Amino acid sequence: MVAATVAALVWLAGGGSASAHNTLESSDPADGAVLDASPPTWTVTFDKDVPIDSASGVLQGPDGARTPLPSPRHGASARDVVFDLPTPLSGAYTARWRLVGTDGHVISGRVSFVVAAPVPTAETTVPDATTGTTVAVASTVPADTSAAPTSETPLDDGDADTDGGGTPAAVRWLVRLLTLAALAFAFGVLATDFAVAHGAIRLVRRSKVGRAILATVAIAPVLELAAFAVDATAGGGVPLADVLATVPGTMLLLRVAAGVLAAACLTFATFSPTGTAGYGTASAAVLVMATTVSWVGHPRSEGTPWLGVPLDVAHSAAMGAWLGGLAVTFGAVARHLSDTDLQRALRRFGSVASWSVAVLVATGTAQALRLHSGVPSGRHGTILAVKLVFVAGMVVLASLVRRRPTHTVPADRGALVRLALAEIGTGVAVLGASAVLVLTSPT
Repeated sequence: MVAATVAALVWLAGGGSASAHNTLESSDPADGAVLDASPPTWTVTFDKDVPIDSASGVLQGPDGARTPLPSPRHGASARDVVFDLPTPLSGAYTARWRLVGTDGHVISGRVSFVVAAPVPTAETTVPDATTGTTVAVASTVPADTSAAPTSETPLDDGDADTDGGGTPAAVRWLVRLLTLAALAFAFGVLATDFAVAHGAIRLVRRSKVGRAILATVAIAPVLELAAFAVDATAGGGVPLADVLATVPGTMLLLRVAAGVLAAACLTFATFSPTGTAGYGTASAAVLVMATTVSWVGHPRSEGTPWLGVPLDVAHSAAMGAWLGGLAVTFGAVARHLSDTDLQRALRRFGSVASWSVAVLVATGTAQALRLHSGVPSGRHGTILAVKLVFVAGMVVLASLVRRRPTHTVPADRGALVRLALAEIGTGVAVLGASAVLVLTSPT
């Protein structure tokens, strides 16, 4: 069951990665075009603005040799990317582009065209039969059109894997899943210490599960930054420094710093039931992590983008309080509590989880309506439906846990833990579906 779920999510992640969030609308020369003259420039137009410093291009000639194109510039708008082409050109060419979208996704593609004009070579002299003198004649080489594209050539406009060794889609999905899990666990640690069992952070540090959670908070953003750098520089056309200077690159650097700071505070700071500066610093760092995740994703696209980021942060916090709080409560805290304290903790956690479900439903509904202007459809809508099925499964499992009378905790500890583990596993599936949604265009 678990293996089938993971396989399905990986397949969806691979299928969704080609649906880029910044889509190529047109190219000049067009894909499959046959030109009578060598074009001086190549212009590609997208449906959203392009961070020009992240864009690069390569031209592959009839002999298979690849030539990096000069740094591009914007055309009539920030959606147009203009590359200067070497001249003269003659024969069949494939022009490749790669860039970082405003949502942080590295996308690439290619356009094939043919220049039918012959290439002039050095002048030669031939005798003129009329005058008996010699005249200079420019010799030419016919254009090689044997590799001319057909009208069926597909226009590749979004899969970073297809063009120069980017991060595989499955790896990109796994890294995003780790980021979402790290965010959920970080919120869960804070929520558990604040509302379920004061001093939980100290117990988290002492358990293997807790230390793994804190390590994930620090490491996951670093892995995502590494995957982003590999994707953005795979073609070799853009320096890493220029890629990191883009908005997505800056947000990832900020996320790395916030993740390390949050993990350090949760690991080393001193906490008390009344709260300390360490708790406040950790909370601020986790909020920064959540904001950077939202800032370069779907929340800032489609309708009312100003509302998308706060909705997404609230959604992540609610999911973290529920799923992360569950993992912390049963993975790091429960075994250190007496039966009486565990009863109280479960009652408090039940209240936190109920509020979390309400926030998840409200923010998720608002976000879906904002992104789709109605009922979600297409691949994005299908994946969203899968996510909702998993969420419903979490609710059912949660109700089974909450129904157990608190006065029977000593006898039911084992059963409670098994139900909690099933609920946590279903929650991880929810995060897996969320990771696919991030990699899939909502339109």
